[in-house]
Amino acid sequence: MKQLRLICLLLPCLLCCSLAARQYSAASERLLRQLDSTIAVKEDYTRLRRAQISDALARLRTDSTDQERYSTLRTLFGHYRAFMGDSAMWVAEKRLEIARRLREPAKIYSASLNLADSYTHSGNYHSAFGILDTLPRNQLAPYQLKYLYSVYGRAFSEMALSDGVQAHRLGFRRKVQEYRDSAMLLLPDTTRDYFNLQAWRLMDAGHWSEALEVMNRANKIFGSRGRAASISQLAEIYHNLQNNDAEIACLAEAAIIDLQNGVRDYTSLMTLAIRLNENGDVRRAYAYIRCALEDAYLSQAKSRTTSILEMVPVIDAAYNAAEQKRASNLRLFLIVISILAIGLGAALFLAHKQLRLNQRIRLSLRQSNREIQEINTQLKASNELLSEANHAREGYISTLFDAHSGYINRTLRLRKQITRLLKAGQIDKALDTISSGKDENDELKALYSRFDEIFLSLYPRFIADLNNCLKPECRFNENLTSLTAELRVLALMRIGVTSSARIADLLHYNPQTVYNHKSAIRSALSMDKEEFERRISSLGE
Repeated sequence: MKQLRLICLLLPCLLCCSLAARQYSAASERLLRQLDSTIAVKEDYTRLRRAQISDALARLRTDSTDQERYSTLRTLFGHYRAFMGDSAMWVAEKRLEIARRLREPAKIYSASLNLADSYTHSGNYHSAFGILDTLPRNQLAPYQLKYLYSVYGRAFSEMALSDGVQAHRLGFRRKVQEYRDSAMLLLPDTTRDYFNLQAWRLMDAGHWSEALEVMNRANKIFGSRGRAASISQLAEIYHNLQNNDAEIACLAEAAIIDLQNGVRDYTSLMTLAIRLNENGDVRRAYAYIRCALEDAYLSQAKSRTTSILEMVPVIDAAYNAAEQKRASNLRLFLIVISILAIGLGAALFLAHKQLRLNQRIRLSLRQSNREIQEINTQLKASNELLSEANHAREGYISTLFDAHSGYINRTLRLRKQITRLLKAGQIDKALDTISSGKDENDELKALYSRFDEIFLSLYPRFIADLNNCLKPECRFNENLTSLTAELRVLALMRIGVTSSARIADLLHYNPQTVYNHKSAIRSALSMDKEEFERRISSLGE
């Protein structure tokens, strides 16, 4: 009896310890909890940023001179820059238009730099370089020249991350180093930016300890509060020094600052999600990568969205695996507790026969019943978690598809804009716009390819299950690595998109084409519409 009681007391403690998780310091865990709270109220900070934008727009409507409008647009560009890419580009174009009207070279250069910065943000590096390469450097003020080097550096840095050719990446990184060196020549050695660039130089050379000393010295002189970029730079140093806990703390702090400032174009939260996933903290990693994807999409930072989308399936798969493992552990816990409950009942029965303590036996049995009810509650909760994981997976696919479809719609709107420019006789501006665009068919093919890959990885038995319902002559090749048009329609139905109009909008098909595909498959299955949709929604499980 004493041994049995000891096991009953120790087992829950051991299981709780095995589920206890994270091997972070108290400071890092505190920052992660603060980040969780910040993400929960992220919309509050977004509303503050929108309020600032509304104030600037209201001020712009009341400005009476071009000088006033130019100044207000400068403020508005700062609000839009890392928040909403297409709006920032519109503001930069308006600033440039007013600057040309004022015929003030300094204003023209500043507005041109803003426009190049916006192009870089949207991933349109060709147009950005087209502006930057034509600016007369000998006529730029020092702050404008520093801005020019910064935009160049960011463009080449993002190109180095996205280019698949190693030789190209190395060349782009050398360009980044050159522009950082050029920027250092413009800065006094008593400024924070000078220290940061000096640290970057050491980082590029692989001198991580020396770079850490420079950053620590800068923090002692200037402090680090409110500077997300500096803290993210420090996180990269800690990563290469293999100080995981310090890196996690820095990334969490930088992400908090970005979110509280209403910034949407950031790298800190995405990098933090990757690190947490590597550490096994998949629940947080999953929440963070979804938040980063949402913000990158809303800010219309194309290169950032692409980088995040490459990581989403990895973290999503790890999250689902962790949830399944957690449910498995809960089931094992249920079995062990059930066995213990049976043993406890037997022990109590023997005690009843020996001691004839009816009251004690009744109390013990009530306690056993309560424990079994708690176990049933836990089992129900685990099943609900599994269901939520499946919904999250399907929601991700729908979100991903909406993101790509939205991008294609923007491309179509761009074509309409070009048509209006041509009709208005603004041929040069139309040509500039055309030179920066991509063919919608290429974007659509890329969208289909990405959707097909993700869908088939999540539902590998979808085609096989469908073939089991079809006549032999109507079956599809089960070794397909991409979906046919008919299968793509059925894939969207599988994840809950059943409206033909909605499917046509997402796939950019003709509604009649969608209807024909659905009718062809339904005819092969010989069933009514409701039974058809029900059957499709259960394939691949």
